[in-house]
Amino acid sequence: MLRFGPAALGDIEAILDLLTHYDMPRAAFEPYYRKDSSYRPEHSWIARDNAEILAHVRIYPRRMRLDGGVVRMAGIGNVVTARHARGRGLVRALLERVVEHVDTDDYALSLLWTHVPGVYATHGWRPLPQESLIVQVDAATHPGEEAVEPGTEHDVDAALALQEIADAHRTGTLLRGRDEWDTQRWRLDEGDLDLRVVRQTTDSLRGYVRTRIRGEDVQVLELGAMPGDVPLARALLGASSRPARRLHVTLPPSLRAAVLDHEIVEQLPSQLMVRVCSPELLVHAIGGALQERVGASAETVSLWGASGPFTLTVDASGARLDSVSRTTPLDGARSCSLLFYGAAAPMGPNLEDRPDAARLRRLFPPQDTVFWPVDRF
Repeated sequence: MLRFGPAALGDIEAILDLLTHYDMPRAAFEPYYRKDSSYRPEHSWIARDNAEILAHVRIYPRRMRLDGGVVRMAGIGNVVTARHARGRGLVRALLERVVEHVDTDDYALSLLWTHVPGVYATHGWRPLPQESLIVQVDAATHPGEEAVEPGTEHDVDAALALQEIADAHRTGTLLRGRDEWDTQRWRLDEGDLDLRVVRQTTDSLRGYVRTRIRGEDVQVLELGAMPGDVPLARALLGASSRPARRLHVTLPPSLRAAVLDHEIVEQLPSQLMVRVCSPELLVHAIGGALQERVGASAETVSLWGASGPFTLTVDASGARLDSVSRTTPLDGARSCSLLFYGAAAPMGPNLEDRPDAARLRRLFPPQDTVFWPVDRF
């Protein structure tokens, strides 16, 4: 008899066995479950036929910055079905239960990366653009007065302190501490600490970059630099390059000029999707920023979440959901792009057909958005 629900402590071994049906070794997944201090068995949702676990979906609870606020976000990953049970709709049925859970458990948003977007679109996730570049750089073309040197374990806390400041207003970045940094190293198989730094003082950093080797490329996992400090970012990228290896880079708009157009070899397709689980929690998180933008005036716009359209009114008293819709709601994909990138951003939504375009631009200015690869799940 099929049953769907959260896993228990005794299910972890069977879950790890099931994850090998990705055609990857068990050892590739063990750090996600044995070394991740944030993991709880109930974060794994499973489809079980009597004693056998046939399908699995994991929720990664995270706190994410969004437009000056912080939201609780449900990352979705490790979605797998046993080979002999595929074609029975188990993942779709399991996702229905997961959606019911995240929609009632104080999650404002849900994010995932996938190569099969159709599976998730039916449950309310919408595609979100993300610029991910393969670049070929010559360290000699990335000059700078900054002295980039190998980092040590002593530098980790300083890097975390810089990250908290540099990413404070970057949408898409996650709040994390030392435990999560150490967990990431296990999860991403970084091995020896691959950290390069630019020192400000003995105990503080001006910048840093974390990398790892992925096949023929060097992946930039995260780059710590204040918004707009392009020379520093360029020096860090130059120090990360290796002979005959390309860099795989994701950067926020404020640092994008650190990569020159002629250095771009390939732009990878976005696999990112987002789901607006709770408009109420979303508005609660970003309402302060919205109110500052309208001042003493008032604005009303209609957007689209996973459960349907919602109307947002912002005036001097604050931001709130309104039961009256005065405009046609912006569709789901464009609503998500608006929330994460802003109305006038290069990866923001096309608003040429919108009579409320001016209001949307006023409420949602461009964001310095980035999804650091180190935070992927």
